[in-house]
Amino acid sequence: MKSFTWTSLFLVLAGGCGQPGRESDPPPPLPVMEEGAPIVGGTTDTGDPSVVALYGQPPGAQSKGGFLCTGTVIAPTVVLTAAHCVSPLEVEAGTQFVVVSGPELFRRGAPQLAVRSVKANPRWNPRKLESGHDQGIVILSQPTSLRALPFIRQSLANSLLGRPLRIVGYGLNDGDAQTGAGTKRQALTTLRSISMNLIRVGDSRRGTCNGDSGGPAFMSIAGVETLVGTTSYGNEDCSDGGYDARVDTD
Repeated sequence: MKSFTWTSLFLVLAGGCGQPGRESDPPPPLPVMEEGAPIVGGTTDTGDPSVVALYGQPPGAQSKGGFLCTGTVIAPTVVLTAAHCVSPLEVEAGTQFVVVSGPELFRRGAPQLAVRSVKANPRWNPRKLESGHDQGIVILSQPTSLRALPFIRQSLANSLLGRPLRIVGYGLNDGDAQTGAGTKRQALTTLRSISMNLIRVGDSRRGTCNGDSGGPAFMSIAGVETLVGTTSYGNEDCSDGGYDARVDTD
């Protein structure tokens, strides 16, 4: 049986992320401490301004490192991400978060949004991956001008199986060299399966991986691109797509 892993990404810090809430420079490109690949088969995404990076720094981050996830603005003060990116069951107490927008997390002057608080879906259980509910929310200190993107509110129909699905995230660019984290990428793939609380997304050619946790899976529903899943987990080598938590069940 293949082993599975969260698709968040741990980074060794080369410098601080700046004071949350201020315009400051994110850290320079960092060595990656976890195996992974990018949005597999993806291309650089210079659009999707409302898909953002979530960067967390535990206490003493200069020595312990920080971690990277992806999120989506769904309300003026709310970013949707993965539960395992913000839950106290996985994240050290006192971790400071900042949201960074733009195509490059580590670009000088990349806009930062201050975070007031984070909350994980209370139904999520890190010991039961197949149960889904891997969503968390990031509450911003101030409303953002980034557009709130629509998310699915009705039940995900089985008729959508096999239909095109677009994934976006800030994961690694080269899993072997462990480089390229922090660049926003996208890929067009398909919806492979629907279970009670999860959807299966992608394949060996295109899929999600480390750093993409919490990132969106978009589908066209009634002619509107709609968020239907948040990246949750996949096999360790990111070789066969992954699983997203269904947004409609929560």
